[in-house]
Amino acid sequence: MRQPALESSNAGLFVGGTAYGAKRNTGSLQALWPAALTAAMRNQYFFPLVIELKSQFDGDTAVAARATDILATYDGPAALMSFDPDLVAAVRHLAPRLPRGITMEHRYDDPEWDMLPPARKFAWGNLLHFPRTRPDFLAHYVKELPSAPVSLARRAFRLPVLTWTVRTPEDRALAARHADQMIFEGFLP
Repeated sequence: MRQPALESSNAGLFVGGTAYGAKRNTGSLQALWPAALTAAMRNQYFFPLVIELKSQFDGDTAVAARATDILATYDGPAALMSFDPDLVAAVRHLAPRLPRGITMEHRYDDPEWDMLPPARKFAWGNLLHFPRTRPDFLAHYVKELPSAPVSLARRAFRLPVLTWTVRTPEDRALAARHADQMIFEGFLP
């Protein structure tokens, strides 16, 4: 099976804890699918995939289009998620039956988010994109739980909540109280 190419230089795929991504300056993005996944697809063994779509937050949704095209050939269970509401909205439009989630924080106060205007941080942290994205699940930063918007979405819309990245016993206790599942590293649950 040919390894698929993604047609965007501004984004990347995140599969199962490993980033596959960009040759930046080339105008294309090569998805470097792990050999096990390629072999599994060839031999019809399927694994559940939760794939994070990366973004430059510039409105380019090409990675969402390419990911939905690739997943159309995958018979196993899969879901796409992203911090970028534009990508989640694109997935909703392109593949409405494919589960999609929004990866989020409440405050976006880490310096890595300084490129976003305060109004966008507020909108994202309070799920104001919800009517446009209609996520099937939320993946929220564990250190900011509990979160009123997440609790509301969980109760009112019965959205499952994942939490990331759980690394300590304290994180695990927060996840157990405020989320349905955890994304973890550094220990075996």
